[in-house]
Amino acid sequence: MKILLLGASGQLGQSILSVKNAADQGYLIPTHQECDISDYKSLEDYITQHEDIALIINAAAYTDVTGAEKDPKTANLINERGASFIARQCKLYKIPLIHISTDYIFDGAQPKGVGYTETDKTNPVNTYGQSKLGGEKAIQATLDHYIILRSSWIFGQNNNNFLKTVLHLAREKQELEIIADQFGSPTPSDDLANTIVILSKKILSQPETVEWGIYHYAGQPSASWYELAVEIVNCAKEKGICPPSVQLKAVKSHDGYSIVKRPQNSVLDCKKIMNVFGIDQPDWKKAIDTIIK
Repeated sequence: MKILLLGASGQLGQSILSVKNAADQGYLIPTHQECDISDYKSLEDYITQHEDIALIINAAAYTDVTGAEKDPKTANLINERGASFIARQCKLYKIPLIHISTDYIFDGAQPKGVGYTETDKTNPVNTYGQSKLGGEKAIQATLDHYIILRSSWIFGQNNNNFLKTVLHLAREKQELEIIADQFGSPTPSDDLANTIVILSKKILSQPETVEWGIYHYAGQPSASWYELAVEIVNCAKEKGICPPSVQLKAVKSHDGYSIVKRPQNSVLDCKKIMNVFGIDQPDWKKAIDTIIK
């Protein structure tokens, strides 16, 4: 049995492959050229050439929130149509699916301190969120055996993410202006990857016991972008990675610092995945200390 990992070169895909004993799972890790999810025939050809696929993990996505506003066609092609194409192939070959989604399918109108549950109304406020919600709906309309795993504010050692951006800027500037009025659930990529591996093992070993559907998994505690940046910079200062003189300035998103509209509070309530699978939320502050070396 093989697991088809789509998006293996991305931040999350790299983290999945780095999980201890990940190789024992037997991953197929095609390149974009070998298996393009935005091209149905490319996807179909790859899957038909590998008859032993027992699970598909879709970690492939167009995640550039600003870029999605400029190029909605590409965002929708990958995030919505791509997910639809994968779902069609899963249905055809009776393959279960783990699909990664986002907190940006919500509008962020929740009161501060209140997290979104899996059954709360979706209402994305930007093109990226709309495209990801479209992908979710396509999967739900096509499949019975799926897990849609919503996460948020993913950061780690691989590829581009908020932590790496802050570290880069802290080496170049004396003052960083960081948005302080948007709140979410920072999530270490490695912890999310480990959760996906746990779910994969459950699906492959005991598929009849799996409670399929939508789950939230994200780090805790909730934070603003500013609070997250403070932890990153303080850790970097302690380890001598950026100058001790670097300062952070809290700014508001409506003062022109956010080009794209984003949810004000997209904190995810993760009780369901704990109750069903016994998977607890990671402490993102501990992860920062591990990642910054």
